Amino acid sequence: MGTAARRVALVVFVFLVVSVARVDAFTGTTDEIQIQNGIIGFDTIPIPVVKGGTNQTTSPDDNLLVGNGTTWELKTVPNCIAANSFLQYTAATNTFSCGTVATSSTLGFSTNGEIVGAVTTFMGPSVTESTETRGQTITDVAATFDNLECISTALPGAAQTYTITMRDGACTAALTASVGQTCVISNVGRRCQDGTPEGAAESVLANECFTWSILPTAGAATAVVSCTVVRTS
Repeated sequence: MGTAARRVALVVFVFLVVSVARVDAFTGTTDEIQIQNGIIGFDTIPIPVVKGGTNQTTSPDDNLLVGNGTTWELKTVPNCIAANSFLQYTAATNTFSCGTVATSSTLGFSTNGEIVGAVTTFMGPSVTESTETRGQTITDVAATFDNLECISTALPGAAQTYTITMRDGACTAALTASVGQTCVISNVGRRCQDGTPEGAAESVLANECFTWSILPTAGAATAVVSCTVVRTS
């Protein structure tokens, strides 16, 4: 048999071998591509990441594939459509969740008249009273109060002060004085802030009450005191 004839015979033989392999079932080494009835497939389901697959066999609604450094995971994407809501991702746990945008506003309040030495006045947005119960304001949602700043129309006098303190808690009981949201106007200047360094913010739960008390020392000069505070909810 000549060389050309031997080449033709070899091609025919290879073609017959491949044709037989194409009709066999998916067999062979694990994770290898197989051919069955003219269809190329994988003998292992799910297809592993090392073979270019996702290691997943399902596609649940509202899920994303997230790599964890070793394989792909299906992670649910929440429906963040509430007011002030946004979608956030936590890398430490590879999870999606809904966050809420905090809204801040500055509240202003004043004694609305001159304070008298040793007499406590209670202030709040649109309210100034001589008793804590009448000077309370209720919050419908949880909130924090921070950055208390106050200014007086006059200096309190030598060795005299005006002490302004936030008070909050259950509306049915006496309110509790805040540790962080308090400041003292002394004869050094007519202005005070909530601590140096800044005092801690005060948290108020939904449906709780709050107010600010101002107490001049006995010999303090009369003055009008006005304050602002940042509320975040």
